[in-house]
Amino acid sequence: MYELAQTFRKNADLDILAFPQKLICEYWGMDYLPPQADQTAKSIEELCKQQETEVYQSDRVIIATTFGSIKITGRLKPELQQLALLAMQRLDILAQLRGWCFAGTLSEINQQMADDLQRFAVAQANHFQTT
Repeated sequence: MYELAQTFRKNADLDILAFPQKLICEYWGMDYLPPQADQTAKSIEELCKQQETEVYQSDRVIIATTFGSIKITGRLKPELQQLALLAMQRLDILAQLRGWCFAGTLSEINQQMADDLQRFAVAQANHFQTT
């Protein structure tokens, strides 16, 4: 959140979609592995055999960036919302693969965050329709 706030302070026109990659690659020197719309349990399992830390880190940074951008700007880009939802989905699949939860179940935390994003997106759309 600190890095995101500082980056916004220095550059009000920040491309928020590029921020997770910049943070992970440039600041941390790690690989950025964003989730894909066509991800499956098998593809996630294969990816995690070599780069589980990077997958987990990428998903967490995407989610944090999404909520951080809402807090800082009061807005949510639909593309960032979709990326965050995919990250949450991938984290849930990873948890199922690791036996941390039952197959076919969503973590309560990820479900709550997804619901919060949806409510914010609807409220934002309604706000801009009335102004």
